[in-house]
Amino acid sequence: MAAMTSRDSYSPAGRTPRRVRFNAKFVAIYASLSLVSVFTIFCLLWILSVSLKGNQEFLMNPPWSLPESPNLDNYVNAWNGGLANMYANSLFVAVLGTGFSVILSTLAAYPLARIPFRWNLNQLVLTIFLLGMMIPYILTSIPLYFFLNKYTVGGVDPRIILVVLYAVSGFPFNTFVMVTTFKTLPSELEEAAAIDGASPFTTFWRIMLPLSTPGLATVTIINFLSLWNEFYYGLIFITDKTKYTVALGLVMLDNKALYAAKWPPVFAGAILAILPVLIVFAVLQDRVTKGLTAGAIKG
Repeated sequence: MAAMTSRDSYSPAGRTPRRVRFNAKFVAIYASLSLVSVFTIFCLLWILSVSLKGNQEFLMNPPWSLPESPNLDNYVNAWNGGLANMYANSLFVAVLGTGFSVILSTLAAYPLARIPFRWNLNQLVLTIFLLGMMIPYILTSIPLYFFLNKYTVGGVDPRIILVVLYAVSGFPFNTFVMVTTFKTLPSELEEAAAIDGASPFTTFWRIMLPLSTPGLATVTIINFLSLWNEFYYGLIFITDKTKYTVALGLVMLDNKALYAAKWPPVFAGAILAILPVLIVFAVLQDRVTKGLTAGAIKG
């Protein structure tokens, strides 16, 4: 009986399940994240509430009050006040900058991940690429400004300059993620393709690239979101108001509101500016997670 009692005390059924044990560390983490989430949602709802108010109502009533008669006039005024053109400019630089950056980094990442070079040159080249992530882009802005002023033709569209700078700025991070993604793919696929007579480029284009869609989706989404919100390069290189992006346009709306005391259109413009970011990330956040964790187990 004593032996049976001893065995029962160590049986799995007698143990406390790990998932129900109290863990103060996880409780603190989730509590902190919940507070941040509640605060963020509250701020978004407040901005939305103000954007639906009239200017007199916003100035006369308490700032936290709900709109008495919600209307969309502020959104129409912000859109017709130049935000539509800024949307087009932001889409132009963000889409092209993301596209070029992802294409170049994918072409660079595949040989680094799949072709064994002598003396471990793969890792050396990848390290050189990653050094670009350690240099703050703010430090390079002044030399770039003087270089472009000196060597570019006067009629160059500043949006083209932004596309080139955006494509280069995202190259190190994109290459790192794509190298990790390509390393997770089995080498038997390449061997089978080689036996069937496929060239290295055919193997890459028809077999390996379609299997790397989690990584491609990750770098595409992260690059697009960051370029849509980019402000610093746009502030330096864009001087024509007709070429303003959305980030610069919000500053212009803020300056107008400062002198005219019309703040609700600024809040409406902010909602319109963050709307594409919220939609893209809400729809594709699972792909971002899969892409970033692609090499967590098998590297």
